[in-house]
Amino acid sequence: QGGISLWYAPAGLSVAMLLRFGIGYAPIYFLVSMLDNYFVWHQYIGPAPFVGIALVPVCVYSLCAWVLRGRLRIDLRLSEIRSAAAFVIAVAVASAMVSLGHVGILHAAGKAIPDSPWHAALDFWNGDVVAILSMAPFLLAIVFPWGSEFRRLLQGGRALNRAVQALLRLLQREAVTLLWLAVLVPTVAYSISKTNDADRIFGYLCFTPVAFVAYSRGIKGAATG
Repeated sequence: QGGISLWYAPAGLSVAMLLRFGIGYAPIYFLVSMLDNYFVWHQYIGPAPFVGIALVPVCVYSLCAWVLRGRLRIDLRLSEIRSAAAFVIAVAVASAMVSLGHVGILHAAGKAIPDSPWHAALDFWNGDVVAILSMAPFLLAIVFPWGSEFRRLLQGGRALNRAVQALLRLLQREAVTLLWLAVLVPTVAYSISKTNDADRIFGYLCFTPVAFVAYSRGIKGAATG
């Protein structure tokens, strides 16, 4: 549908990278975005629209990261209510701007859009905002800090033993949530595939324990859950 996904994972990864490493990552993001649009989404519709489609998310999400990092100075691990709220609001606004810009360029270039431009923009916004709000906190709160700790451990003495201990602490910290996910995700997938539309909603009740365990363990548990 015009290069629109209901869950666009690269958006979450890119925003997390911009927040963690700064807007210096933007040129790499721009290059990767062009390659993705050309080889995956096949969106070459002329030089100017092609560059514009790649440039819009890079500029908007870079500005979003600059505001969150430089002006608001949020805690990048999102361990504070203020930081988490600012992150959610900024992401919602930035992804809306990206969706309008993306669909607007496609529409202006004559690209066929099955639905109305407004509906396509809403679908695009949904894909970006869901991916960012689900992936970026997990990367910022768990993956990046653990990676930094792992690198420091490797630079010190007895690197292998320290790295193993750090990995065991990480697994123990999130073991409960990961166990629930391992059991419940296949259950929900089976329920969706084997039941009719009216009954599928009951499968999502399985996620109630996941939500409880996740949020009881703070932002790291919530991001993992």
